[in-house]
Amino acid sequence: MNSIPIPLPDIVGQKYNDQQFIVRSWGTINSKIIDSFSLINAVKFSSKEEQNPTLFELHYRKDPSDYLPNWQTERKGLSANSRISEISFAGATDYTGNYFLSFPEIVITNVKEQSTNEAFLILPNPAKDEVNLVFKNLTDGLLLCTDITGKVHISKQIVKAQQFKLDVKDLPIGVYNLRIGSLMQKLEIVR
Repeated sequence: MNSIPIPLPDIVGQKYNDQQFIVRSWGTINSKIIDSFSLINAVKFSSKEEQNPTLFELHYRKDPSDYLPNWQTERKGLSANSRISEISFAGATDYTGNYFLSFPEIVITNVKEQSTNEAFLILPNPAKDEVNLVFKNLTDGLLLCTDITGKVHISKQIVKAQQFKLDVKDLPIGVYNLRIGSLMQKLEIVR
């Protein structure tokens, strides 16, 4: 059964019974219409600001016209909305869920980008033919230049460099991501 990563809705600050929930990471959902058994890891913050790692369950509805099968609705008393529930296991496969959040569909309203102030500089940016990468520290690793679809256009090995020249004259006009390990910056190509 294929799995796909699901987008993370921004539910920071959502409250239920004086408890605040901040999602830390998501699992995957199966490619079928509804997967009521996908688990996500989250941190539950109580009103006393004590952090307790908690396991959550995501019921995900891909399309507003989709519905939960009757057995799921009857067994769990659920509506046709996507929802997040806190769960506790009672045996190998049986578990109970406490309903916390419900939403008709997952909509991405904001994407938190990595702070790039200290990653590295790209000069000039926008660029036409060549750019200089200036690193805060000596850096080595594989430099990847990818487009918006994730296609790799340039792959170069950098070995203990504080600066690196990159030829970009063969790149089509557009916006690209330059990544070295966990460091990433955006590069715009203009002509």
